[in-house]
Amino acid sequence: MRTPLAPLALLVLILAGGDAGAPESPEPGLPWLRGFPAAAVVDEPSYRAQVRLAAWQAPDPGCLTSAAGAFEVVADAASAVGAETVLASYTAGVVVLDANGRKIASAPPFACRGSVDEIEYVAVGTPLAGDPVIALAAVAGGRAERTIWLFLFVVRGGGLAPIFTAPVEEWRGSEVSKGEVALRLRGGLEYRAPSGAVTRWAYERDAGRYVMREVLRAPGAVTGPSA
Repeated sequence: MRTPLAPLALLVLILAGGDAGAPESPEPGLPWLRGFPAAAVVDEPSYRAQVRLAAWQAPDPGCLTSAAGAFEVVADAASAVGAETVLASYTAGVVVLDANGRKIASAPPFACRGSVDEIEYVAVGTPLAGDPVIALAAVAGGRAERTIWLFLFVVRGGGLAPIFTAPVEEWRGSEVSKGEVALRLRGGLEYRAPSGAVTRWAYERDAGRYVMREVLRAPGAVTGPSA
């Protein structure tokens, strides 16, 4: 079973208060994501990662993408002792190995959408009071129409649980609509969709994910003196 793109975007969320402390622009290497305390970031694929990932999960032969590269990040991505290794590619999915090289979590390949399907970056950080989070940005679609999705995962129960998923950039021909996710203090985040809608989310430990709490701006709403 593949990890779907659109259905996961229905996850909910917001701000438990406090915008202070978030940077004014995305961190280097982390487009579309602000305020993420990254311990490690990789935005270039490698042949080594591709070979290591293929030993655990085979790429989907039905994908049309020409981007076959895989990414490798070493950081504390789970609660176990020692640094984990995160291996990821669009066509083979994600695998997390513990410090001894044993697989402790995985996610299936992403749904094939077109010729430019690929991962943009993988990062690991601890925005949830010490709980490691894997951030992954992926492009889905073709050259004429494509969408960039941002995923936030946590290692949970032998799998990778998506705690937030949303589109952060859309291309329709020459038209580009951009959004972003900004993590806030006390476990909240603010999401600006490519449509212009702005919502606030909070991380609910009982639900194990971000849940939307407030709509700050409707899609396409105009702000400023002329509103």
